[in-house]
Amino acid sequence: MVEPDELIVGRVYFDIYYEDEDLRYPFIHSYEYCGRSERGGYEFRQIGTRDYCRFDEEGVRSMERVDDLWASLSKWGRENPDLLP
Repeated sequence: MVEPDELIVGRVYFDIYYEDEDLRYPFIHSYEYCGRSERGGYEFRQIGTRDYCRFDEEGVRSMERVDDLWASLSKWGRENPDLLP
C-alpha cells in the first residue's frame, strides 16, 4: 500500500487487478507518478501506453511498490500452485 504523501515523482508504482472474482488470474498495470493534478488527485502515466490517469487517495492506496508487488505475487503463487509453470 502506498500513502499519497509518500509518492515520488518519476517513480514506478504497480496495481494488481484480477480477471475473475476468485482472484486466480492477475494482471498488473505499471504507472509512473507525474505529480499532483491541477484538477485534483494524483496524475500517473500508464507505462506501455500514451495514457495518463488520475487517482484519488483511495486509488493511490491500492497501489504497490515493487517490494509489495513481489510479496503479493509470492502469496498468490502459494495460494494458486496449480496455475504456476
